[in-house]
Amino acid sequence: MASALPAYAKSPTVIIPGNYDDGEGAARFAPVESSGPVVVGIDGSAHSRTAVLQAARAASERGVTLQILMVLPPLDGALLWYPELTNQGDEVTQQRRAELQETVDAERDWFKGHFPDLEVSTTVEPGDPVSVLRKKSRTAQLIVVGTRGLGGLRSTMLGSVSRGLLLRGEGPVMVVPQPEEA
Repeated sequence: MASALPAYAKSPTVIIPGNYDDGEGAARFAPVESSGPVVVGIDGSAHSRTAVLQAARAASERGVTLQILMVLPPLDGALLWYPELTNQGDEVTQQRRAELQETVDAERDWFKGHFPDLEVSTTVEPGDPVSVLRKKSRTAQLIVVGTRGLGGLRSTMLGSVSRGLLLRGEGPVMVVPQPEEA
């Protein structure tokens, strides 16, 4: 299964779903003639920068917009532990969304030093990360996500979002491993 390959790769790996159709009736990835953006999913960690830089390079090479996307998971699960937030859910979500938008905008400002001519949009969307990125994969020419393995087994190198997207994405997905520490 191709989705297992990124767990072992030491460089970015692009997986194209077997049923991917570029609109011309053929499954292909390059050369890309789409005007769709390159979308990179970030989580605010330092590891996200590696994925952002790879996504910026891909968008720059294709001459398309880079969309930096952070997904804010729903508050529903937390309400089991913090029922006092039940009536404040929308307010808390909007406040956190505004805070995260500042984080995403700061990330854009940081990498613009490396790619000053690249057109960039940033957004924070509420929802399940895999579902939001899967929906984006329908119109983006490439989805880029990072991965980080905190366990000792190579099979655990993929995070739940990258694994879920590889299994359910509808377009090309690039998984960017973290550089090995010196």
